[in-house]
Amino acid sequence: MDKAKTRTTARHIGDNIDLPPAEEALEELSHLEATISNEELAQVLSAGVAFHHADLTIEERLLVERHFRKGNIRILVSTTTLAMGVNLPTRNVFIELRKWHSQPGEVRPSLIDLTKADFENMGGRAGRFQLEDEFGRAIAIVNRKVERDQFRHKYLDGELEGIITRLTSKFA
Repeated sequence: MDKAKTRTTARHIGDNIDLPPAEEALEELSHLEATISNEELAQVLSAGVAFHHADLTIEERLLVERHFRKGNIRILVSTTTLAMGVNLPTRNVFIELRKWHSQPGEVRPSLIDLTKADFENMGGRAGRFQLEDEFGRAIAIVNRKVERDQFRHKYLDGELEGIITRLTSKFA
């Protein structure tokens, strides 16, 4: 999921689910410097939802993470890159099965399938040991039966891909 899609997805969820506002987060956000993300973040926080991506200021990111940990923010939408590294307590992780990828020398990134390792890394964020008391769920979103079957074959029944080091490939 890219940065723009995290914003639109958080807004869509906020518009369609009835959750209490993240009032403490909204109050704290009102004291931060105005940014491009500030107004849109306030809009989704008023619906108990937030987005998290690299264009947020460090203060905005820390605010979102802190209030998600406290339970004031009930749903957090993040980019794929952040979803692989964010260490926040959550029970359910919804995973989009494609990610943006750039090859050296390419002008534009392209969408590629997640690797099984990517999927397991993101899915492992749900029900994290010592962060959540309950088991977690990794939920993949597919639109058709054939996608479901491909998902099962690759991510549930398939083998982990081999690891390719980026360091040595630059010197080969």
